[in-house]
Amino acid sequence: MKRYLLLLVLLTTVLLVACGNNATDKQTGTAKENDSENAVKNTNEEQINNRKFKVTLPKAVDQLKETYSSASLTGVELEKDWGNFVYEVSGVDDERSYKVEINAETGELMSKKAKKLDKEDRGGVEKQQDSFTLDDLMTMDEVMELTLKEAGKGYVTQLTLEKELDFRFYEITVMDRDKESTYKIDAKTGKVLEVEED
Repeated sequence: MKRYLLLLVLLTTVLLVACGNNATDKQTGTAKENDSENAVKNTNEEQINNRKFKVTLPKAVDQLKETYSSASLTGVELEKDWGNFVYEVSGVDDERSYKVEINAETGELMSKKAKKLDKEDRGGVEKQQDSFTLDDLMTMDEVMELTLKEAGKGYVTQLTLEKELDFRFYEITVMDRDKESTYKIDAKTGKVLEVEED
């Protein structure tokens, strides 16, 4: 009789442990599903492509020139910052460098800064080296579409336009789950120049 009772207790214990592990697996599965859903929600919150902003890239550049009339464009960056999609537009004239931050969704001028150039960059030196126009360049939407085709999947989280050695290029950051890749694209031709993966 003792053996029978001992065997019954042992079997009950094994069954309870097995059922407990199964419940844990189901909970873990649910948690993983919830993590995946949260990742998709975060994707949509940071995603630049497929969004229609009130302020386009050319309008953001115009805002720099309206704020600082002598400024020539030296760079543009668009990304989500503190919950807002923000253009950071940089410029320069013969004596100063300029930066404005514009809310891409509302058009609000969030900040503006002017800073005197270093002595060796004054007199138009930096302006000649770094300034450029948007003439003959691919649009922001065109370059994002091209980059996403090249990437195959993912979404754009950051876009930068700048000039280096008389060469204008976009840098597009693409996220695909945990993988981040940065594409350097010729701003005029759309040729992929470099891909850097983190």
